[in-house]
Amino acid sequence: METVALRWFSLFYPTLGIFLLSAGIWLFFAHRNAAAELVRWSAFDHPPAMVLSTLRTFLLLALPTFFISFWAAGWIELLFSIWYLVMLFIIGQLLVRWKATSTAIQSQKERLPGRVRFMAANLISLGFILFLLLYQLKSAP
Repeated sequence: METVALRWFSLFYPTLGIFLLSAGIWLFFAHRNAAAELVRWSAFDHPPAMVLSTLRTFLLLALPTFFISFWAAGWIELLFSIWYLVMLFIIGQLLVRWKATSTAIQSQKERLPGRVRFMAANLISLGFILFLLLYQLKSAP
């Protein structure tokens, strides 16, 4: 079972890392367009379907990651999978309370591009962290 866990994380880390790096780079350079899109979405009564389906996909990847991490070689994979589930839970809470979230987006229109750029920098750093986790996983004895 340990080989299954090793293979899963060897596939999962770079895939999620590439996604986070590319999304972060795109958001970093298109932060004004992304902020305008967030303001447009905040006028909706419900969260955008694209965001919900993306969150659902990440959750479908997080559950096997969590269960497989119990058989992984190190405790780092377990901590990562718990962190990943907590982040998805926090994002889900923002979407469940969409009325309050959309009101907050509307009230912070001016500061939103800077916050999107900050989020983009975090996504880029998380992408690099995932590649470091992959390196650690491959170099572990």
